[in-house]
Amino acid sequence: MKIESLFVYPIKSCRGIVLGQSEVKTTGLEYDRTFTLVDEDGVFISQRTELRMCLIKVDIGDNPETNAGSAFWVEAEGMPKLFIPIGLGSSRYVNDDQKECSIRIHKDTCKGVDVGDKWAEWFSVFLKRKCRLIRQSSQHTRFRR
Repeated sequence: MKIESLFVYPIKSCRGIVLGQSEVKTTGLEYDRTFTLVDEDGVFISQRTELRMCLIKVDIGDNPETNAGSAFWVEAEGMPKLFIPIGLGSSRYVNDDQKECSIRIHKDTCKGVDVGDKWAEWFSVFLKRKCRLIRQSSQHTRFRR
């Protein structure tokens, strides 16, 4: 078997990042589907229902806001660049705005952390609908059928 190209999708259903290599964790490729957007009922949002998600570019690099570690960079036309610290929502990076929650992905209920208003507002403005950015819990494994 030969791998021709390797992609990860840090935010489920947004554009992927091309990688030259990736570490494989117990949950899959590192950084793949770390975050998910959900609606007001906690149901995940995908390109199947929100086509504009394909216009959200995601990249990875240094975080210029903190000069401390890496971040995902999120860009979309007409929007300011948004930096999402890689550890946001994990025990390594906690702020007062975060809270644990349950989300629904297809028929599965999963645990996650709502990472806060700053990030929810950016995605809500771009998608023109209320949504929240959720870090999927590393404690919960969702098996694909």
